[in-house]
Amino acid sequence: ERLAKEEAERLAKEAEEKRLEEERIAKEEKERKLEEERGEAERIAEEEAQKAKESGKSAESEAQKSTDTQDKNKYNPLSTISLNIASGEAEAWLYEHGKVNGLAKNEVDVACALFKHFDEDGSGEIEFDEFSEIIKILLSHKMKPMLVKNYARMSFQHIDADKSDTIDPQ
Repeated sequence: ERLAKEEAERLAKEAEEKRLEEERIAKEEKERKLEEERGEAERIAEEEAQKAKESGKSAESEAQKSTDTQDKNKYNPLSTISLNIASGEAEAWLYEHGKVNGLAKNEVDVACALFKHFDEDGSGEIEFDEFSEIIKILLSHKMKPMLVKNYARMSFQHIDADKSDTIDPQ
């Protein structure tokens, strides 16, 4: 009877060790996938930043040609932002505002790349399902799925100031 009890305890211990090992492996796999997704997002961000930098140089010469438009829109902050973006200052503006909100440069890169990546139809707007997927990628390692979903819903409603059910880059 004692031997049977010891054998049962040994088997239970082995089963527990096996379960813990499987959990560890699953966790490592999940972390590896997240790292791959982040690496891909950073790669996309770098490519987009390079494209923006290249197109910013050509847009800058166009912006210099239209000083009349700049004077006309001088007191309209949204027009000023648009002109700054056209003249290649978008990256600096995004990084500055990201820094104010506690985002590192690479996090701003990732956010821009994700916006462009998830804007599947190229409309320049993100719908809730697309936004929810972005939030899931960024926060699933920090929050439980239901919290991620609720956070995405609340954030989307907050960001969608005009209640158009879409988010544009501005």
